[in-house]
Amino acid sequence: MSNDEFGIDGIRRRLSERENHLVDEVRSGGLSRRNFLRAATVAGMSLPLASMLSGGQVQAATKKATKPAAGGGGRKPLLRVSTIAPGGKVDPVLANNGGSLLLLGLAGEYLSFSNNNVTLEPRVAESWKANADSTLWTFKIRKGMTFHTGAKLSADDVVATFNRLADPALKSNALSVFKGLLQKGNTKKVDDYTVTFQLDSPVGAFPYLVSSDNYNAIILPKDYVDGTWEKTFIGSGPWIMEKYVVDQGVTFKRNPTYYDKARQPKFDRLQITQLKDDSARLAGLQAGQFDWDAFSSATTAKTLQNDANFVVGSTPSVGHLQVHMRCDTGPLADKRIRQALALAVDRPGTIQGVIDGFGVPGNDSPMAPAYPTTDKTVAQRKKDIAKAKQLLSDAGKSGGVDVTLSTWDRADLKLLAQVLQAAAKEVGINVTLNVTDAGTYYDDTKSPSWLKSDFGITEYGHRGVPNVYLTSSLLTKGVWNAAHYSSADYDAAAKSFIESSDIAVQKAASKKIQEILLEDTPIVFSFFANTLDVSKKGLTGNYTNGMNVLETTKTKLA
Repeated sequence: MSNDEFGIDGIRRRLSERENHLVDEVRSGGLSRRNFLRAATVAGMSLPLASMLSGGQVQAATKKATKPAAGGGGRKPLLRVSTIAPGGKVDPVLANNGGSLLLLGLAGEYLSFSNNNVTLEPRVAESWKANADSTLWTFKIRKGMTFHTGAKLSADDVVATFNRLADPALKSNALSVFKGLLQKGNTKKVDDYTVTFQLDSPVGAFPYLVSSDNYNAIILPKDYVDGTWEKTFIGSGPWIMEKYVVDQGVTFKRNPTYYDKARQPKFDRLQITQLKDDSARLAGLQAGQFDWDAFSSATTAKTLQNDANFVVGSTPSVGHLQVHMRCDTGPLADKRIRQALALAVDRPGTIQGVIDGFGVPGNDSPMAPAYPTTDKTVAQRKKDIAKAKQLLSDAGKSGGVDVTLSTWDRADLKLLAQVLQAAAKEVGINVTLNVTDAGTYYDDTKSPSWLKSDFGITEYGHRGVPNVYLTSSLLTKGVWNAAHYSSADYDAAAKSFIESSDIAVQKAASKKIQEILLEDTPIVFSFFANTLDVSKKGLTGNYTNGMNVLETTKTKLA
């Protein structure tokens, strides 16, 4: 092989057309380096290679064999973390809340990990590639990985995991991602360490949909028995469960056979304490009972941000509280009334009042400012009481509108409900609050549950790409379409966005989506909230990513 084969030109000759297009874009200045790195990792390019091709410098990581020091190589005995309780059974197939997925991400491992820079890091999968139209994705599975039992992890386990999640009979929470996209039986083994996903339609960012962004997708053994996870916390991740007490906490021990020696935990044990009361977590931090409060409330972060004994971590996220307004029937069926309500909201004030300033304004679509595909030329909706009142008058409702707002009993949800109630009153919309427990709000056999309510607030976790928000909560037949919204124009724009891997095409589709949703207003996005955590001074390397997955393997205590 000639020396030229090792140069840029030689490397580029081995890249796919899609990858070369991305390189051309970043080198011509049409794509920022950060956005290039995100797009390149989705296309299957390694992060070091992508960094080099974009003009950056990468230092090769050298691994030196070191003899463990006495006492476990300098590891500390225990990392103590407080966080929220799951609020239900912890089940990888059915999990739908932050408390559960936090535990999944400690014991389990995903094909890839969406880090706090929203870039994909290979984990169980070493690499991935798409065919020309992004309907067939091929993943290479890492060799040498094992489950906590010592059993080898192979393609059979990956195939079984995703066929389980795509099975309608099991009612997996992951069907919100896979319904109409990936059918049971269409994840197939090529050989012991190669798996293909045959999709029903093209998806340019499919690797995100099987990463930690899809929190149900930890890889489980092929012989896993549904409903038994709480007994073992079986996985291939860095922590092995020692003891679990429901709604109280979990004690883990370090997994000595974890595949990535560079990410071996610096602690022998990890203690997770689950508390439903934010004030109890705050008091525990201040009393020295915890080293780290993960997925902190804005109140906790605000209280301790100027305290020299603590460090507040604030990770940019597109997590949000989505306010839906039913479009097909009821008091908000007229879009002018929905627009009036959206125009009543003081977004900067809401950010301060609900999340103490830890976030950025939303513009009534899932297209957050953090996404490189969001068109930032679309004007931000602002509070306009006069226009809101005129819209109500035009709708024949100058005498007022009565509506019930439903949500569940979590601090930020309740605060936003109260803010919306006060804002609506200014324009003549009378809002009655219906705040229940989470189980009641999400029980679709009851009314008004979230999918049956005229007006509701639902929490949505972070995603590295907006696909799930665009499909599940807004498509005409979306499984989470609480607004009962239906628009052929929107459906077409969302389809264009999802199927393309070209950022320019996605940005054009994004602009249409943003404009359509501002006009129809089936939902209100007041803000996108940062993910917060608070740790005591001296604890470093830790963070909570937007999907409430903890980075514990790089955590050190001085």
